[in-house]
Amino acid sequence: MNTDPSQRPSYRYIKFKIHSESEIKFEELLEAYWDTIPEFVGLKDFSDADAWLIKNKFNQEEQEAVIRVKREYEVDMKAALTLLRNFDGTRGFAEVERVSGAISGVS
Repeated sequence: MNTDPSQRPSYRYIKFKIHSESEIKFEELLEAYWDTIPEFVGLKDFSDADAWLIKNKFNQEEQEAVIRVKREYEVDMKAALTLLRNFDGTRGFAEVERVSGAISGVS
């Protein structure tokens, strides 16, 4: 059963860079993400946003990552990303670099 394209959710891909005192691993980012984002947007909106950190788009050398989120929650997610401050004891912050409607647009 195929879904009509007009009924499929529209997603945005948010690329962001992590500035920190030392290199952050994906697992540390994931832990900070789960500790911070749902608290800011609320559990219901977090669930509705269908937000996912895309593991194979994480670049450890450049400290860049990509989140997929429903279009309606793009602004909330960008605001929530600014609250990422503690990565398993390492201080830092996230800076949004680019937003695109296609994953290839943030690569």
